[in-house]
Amino acid sequence: MVSSKLRIKYGEHEFEARGASDVVQEQLKVFLRLIAPQHADLAAATHTSAKPVPLEKLFRIRGRIMSLTVPAHSDDAVLLLLFAQKQYRKNDKVTGGQIMSGLRISGVRLPRVDHILKKHGANGNVTISGSGRSCTYRLTDAGLGRAQGLAQNLVRLVQ
Repeated sequence: MVSSKLRIKYGEHEFEARGASDVVQEQLKVFLRLIAPQHADLAAATHTSAKPVPLEKLFRIRGRIMSLTVPAHSDDAVLLLLFAQKQYRKNDKVTGGQIMSGLRISGVRLPRVDHILKKHGANGNVTISGSGRSCTYRLTDAGLGRAQGLAQNLVRLVQ
């Protein structure tokens, strides 16, 4: 029996469950039906997140910088690094410099990362706070679900 722990905050609603994966998934389905039946996209994004993902195989931490141990497309790598910052460092306000450093260590070469982050912002995956060099970036619920899905797909490749 695989044990899972899941915590979600969606607007003013919060959900937390621990226990067997199938029980956590069922509790999550009930929670989502109660708070927002019109948000089927949230249910689809979080459905896969109830399974435990051995993230230590995907990420490396160096101080305040997270990097990837596996190759990923630059757009996906940005989401994965934001996800890693949230999971490992409990950092919800990631700077562009932290993301750029993580990309470089991961082997992804880009002249600028803000264009990708703006695209993710327009798609609803990332919220952007501040302006210019003082911008910080945070995953939305949709971005978190997408990043978790990417992480799970990459973990399957590593195993």
